[in-house]
Amino acid sequence: MKVLWLLFMICLFRPGSCRGISDETGAACLFVASNFSNYPFDCAQPDLEYKCRCLSPEFLGTVLLCIDDNTDEVDELIQAFDYIKEVCGVQGSKKYSFTQLIDVFDNATSHAISVSEVNGLNKSQLHNPVMPDTQRFASSRESVRHLLTHRNKSTKYGVGLIGYWGLSLVLATINNVLQWCFPEFYMNMNGDSTRWLREHVICPQLISESHLRKNSRLNTFVSSLLRSFPIRVQSITVAFYMALVIIFCTADYQLYRPNSIFPWKNAQLFAYIADRTGILAMTQLPMLILFSGRNNALQLITGWPYRTFNIFHRWIARTVWILVLLHAVFYVAFTATCSNYRERWMINKWRWANTAFVAASISIFLSSRYFRRKCHQLFVSSHQILAIIFVLGCWYHCVTLGWMEFLYVTVAIWALEYFSRFGKIMLSGGIVKGNCKLILNKKLEPHSLRITVHHSGWWRSFPGAYSYLYFLQPKFFWQSHPFTILGPARQEDFNKLVFLIRIKNGITKQLGNYIMRQENLMCTLPMLVEGPYGSTIPFKAYQHAIFFAGGVGITVVYTFAMDLVHMYLADKTKNHSIDVVWSAPTISAIEEFVDEIEALSRFEMVKIIIYLTRELETILPIDDHELKITPKEIDDPIELVNSCTDLSYNELVKLLDPLSSNSKELTTELNQRMNDILSTTGERVSPVEYDVTREKLQNVFFRCKVNLGRRPSIKKELPGLLKLIPDSTAVVSCGPDKMNRDVRNAVAKSLREPNKGRIDYFEEELVW
Repeated sequence: MKVLWLLFMICLFRPGSCRGISDETGAACLFVASNFSNYPFDCAQPDLEYKCRCLSPEFLGTVLLCIDDNTDEVDELIQAFDYIKEVCGVQGSKKYSFTQLIDVFDNATSHAISVSEVNGLNKSQLHNPVMPDTQRFASSRESVRHLLTHRNKSTKYGVGLIGYWGLSLVLATINNVLQWCFPEFYMNMNGDSTRWLREHVICPQLISESHLRKNSRLNTFVSSLLRSFPIRVQSITVAFYMALVIIFCTADYQLYRPNSIFPWKNAQLFAYIADRTGILAMTQLPMLILFSGRNNALQLITGWPYRTFNIFHRWIARTVWILVLLHAVFYVAFTATCSNYRERWMINKWRWANTAFVAASISIFLSSRYFRRKCHQLFVSSHQILAIIFVLGCWYHCVTLGWMEFLYVTVAIWALEYFSRFGKIMLSGGIVKGNCKLILNKKLEPHSLRITVHHSGWWRSFPGAYSYLYFLQPKFFWQSHPFTILGPARQEDFNKLVFLIRIKNGITKQLGNYIMRQENLMCTLPMLVEGPYGSTIPFKAYQHAIFFAGGVGITVVYTFAMDLVHMYLADKTKNHSIDVVWSAPTISAIEEFVDEIEALSRFEMVKIIIYLTRELETILPIDDHELKITPKEIDDPIELVNSCTDLSYNELVKLLDPLSSNSKELTTELNQRMNDILSTTGERVSPVEYDVTREKLQNVFFRCKVNLGRRPSIKKELPGLLKLIPDSTAVVSCGPDKMNRDVRNAVAKSLREPNKGRIDYFEEELVW
């Protein structure tokens, strides 16, 4: 925040440092001398970089004579001379000292001729410095002033865009401070206006699911695209930002004629539009890099999670690319008007600008949703390389123009980001050993990894925390991937980091195949741990909490729920409750969390509902308690029995344990149900499978409510549950996008109903 504010103030009150021309008089005299196009001072035209003319004593003498004739103070003359030194040194590759320029000036005074003498010459080249007349200088100076006014205005507009993000961050910071420091006041902000605001602006998706279903004109692709848009409040934030960009790109163009810099009106207009779009793009680079960083301190200040900043990063990146595209298009149009495109291609800054644009275009293309999902590692690696090329291209493009302050801040933010990453790796102990254990499914295929790392002890994990792991193997040592830290369920393991990783494609699949070849499906790997990362939730302000977890999202939910249990136990003055709803795909997936589920189920305030959606992908999902039976696809009739009925743990024990004293009646009922099902399917379940299922249920589903063979009906069940809770409630979701959308929409729907307590929705990112 301090860096951004400093940049804002520098560019607002000292715009000359960001406009590309540091002195009006020097620039005006330079353009006056350049306009003697009929007498090119022994230099081929156009000499756009001044590589020849800065070596010509006639041309340089003309510029210095003009400066001396149109400055009254010594400081003004020195500043104008410094500008000529800068132009020749940076663009013309000829460095002059101040004394050398004085020598050129002294020589020019002895050989100078007047403009009237120039007009009388019949020669094609000038071999003498020229003393420009006052009229030409005045016209050139006014042209320079209008150009600088336009560039200063464009810079202020760019800083205004930074100010817009600054205002958004300030509002988010105020909200975060109220949540943490003034919880009672925050909870009382639950009137009709705030509830309407949360229901219609803050909480819901951009376009509701019901609207997508009703609109038959939307095909699957468009619907999927709309679902990928940010939530409504984020979309509104981006929409206002885009609106400001459009206004700043199109407003307030003032052309000056006649113009000594731009001979044609169209050329001036094209150049002004190109300058405006290019300057706006340049001013957004600090925000673009800042919002993409893992170690962004604004996450802590504003309470926004990394995912929110990443969404804004993507939209700023798209905006910058569009601005750069417009910048390129209008400069090409400008060169076409001036008929000097080929000559401009020879300019170093022009070639670097094209390099940056190509790198940005490829990066935008590879950042599409398709490539991020299908070729994630290609996206990550190429994104970093292309970003470096883009910044280098901008650097060498602007080093002769100005606006380097924005690049200085951009590079500083980037350097600080990687320095922070290195520091976190060192704080975690540098190279550490990870004990990896492979967990197989029933088909004896790699299903997940449990990695235990002995931590350095210099930092402690917190609820919802995750770390980036680098596996130091030859094939993928350069890759880093985020994995949720699973807090140890046993007290004696407090000094360990535990990661439970679901095997997918990419690096996890390669690791699984590697460990598959090891003895006992276990091995020890050297690795780097970069962390911790993650955001916290101000649960202290809420009396109740409802968690929804999908698949491995239970790792995040468990850390939050266990921490909340201890917090609520310390506050015995209020009646607290915690509901955990977990949608797990298979019993094998549940087995991986035996210790964690048992640890949570020991507390009476915790209610756990588990939905076992399928077993080895053979049980069809059953919605709304409808039983669908498919021959030869049913391995265990018990799952079908419980697909239609919600059973508590005690009921399951009675149902599944024939030795229970009160189980004869239930066993008879179970057998009758099984016979009915078997008569329909013609399949029989083996005693071995029966025992395995029984053992799993007894070991895992302790004091839990169990639903087998179906998914939770979040849109129907969550609003009903919230109606029964009279006090403030935090609803947290960590799962697939579909689950998160359902929970979010259900919470928004619940805000319509009168409720005694405040309801807030929090979403945690599902990392591996």
